[in-house]
Formats: sequence, structure tokens, C-alpha cells
Amino acid sequence: MLNKVAGALALIAGMTAAGAAGAAPDVPTAAEVARVEAGLTLPAGARALYDYDRYYARSVVDGRPVILGLYQRTWIRDVKEHQQRNPQNWNMASPQRVGEVQRVRKAGLPREITDGGCEQIRVVFDLEANKVADVSCNGVAPSPALAAPAAPAAPAA
Repeated sequence: MLNKVAGALALIAGMTAAGAAGAAPDVPTAAEVARVEAGLTLPAGARALYDYDRYYARSVVDGRPVILGLYQRTWIRDVKEHQQRNPQNWNMASPQRVGEVQRVRKAGLPREITDGGCEQIRVVFDLEANKVADVSCNGVAPSPALAAPAAPAAPAA
């Protein structure tokens, strides 16, 4: 009986600690996010870190626990500049803070895009190695002008 009570108390204490940390087991902690950002060098072509809304989630890649980061360019600075240059045309709602950090479950990550260069950045942080395993901009689609020309039609016989 005493063992059951001790086990229940340990379970409750664990649940309380997780609740106090404010994160589910599949959501990274604020300390883990700080580790990711402390060891991060953004790729060439990227803006400053605070110019991105940053989303983080726990996952497993190749059997290793990781934190996935997906950064999306925050357009707010451009909006504020536009507002200052064109106050008479300003009718948008007040924008939110720049470069917010969101700790989410993996399903809560924004949809990845395969074009847009460094408007979206993908980060993989290996929790066991305690280092950034990958950081990259999400690509640039080839220009239609660079696509191979279509083969000429065969002459009618």
C-alpha cells in the first residue's frame, strides 16, 4: 500500500513539474530553445535572427531526439516602414511583435515551402550531441526561363 501511495505521489509530482515547465514532453523547453539559438549560425542570405518568427518542436530523426526549428520571415519591419512613409494610406490592424518564438508540437510547425530562399529556414538541433546538425534556407525553385526547351514536334508524314 505504501509503495502504491509513493508511486502515485511520484507520478503527480512528475505531472506537476511538467506542467510547471509549461511544456508537454513533445514540446521543447525554453532552456532547450535557448541552447539551439546559442549554437546557431544562420546561412548566407539570411536576415538577423529576430527578423524571423521561430517555431520549435521535438522530433526524432534517424533514431536521434532532435529539436526541429522552422523560421519564417517576419514582414513587420517592412510594414512599419511602409506605415511611416505612407501614413495617409495606413489602414491595417496593429501588427504583432517581431520575431516571436513559439514552442509547439511537431504538428504545430508551419508548412515547409521549397521555394523562397531564406524567407524560411529549417534548423535541426541534435539533443544528444548538443549541437546544430543542420541549418538551411528552404531553396529556390528554378526559373521557368531556365527550364529545358521543349523538343520540336515531329513533322507530319
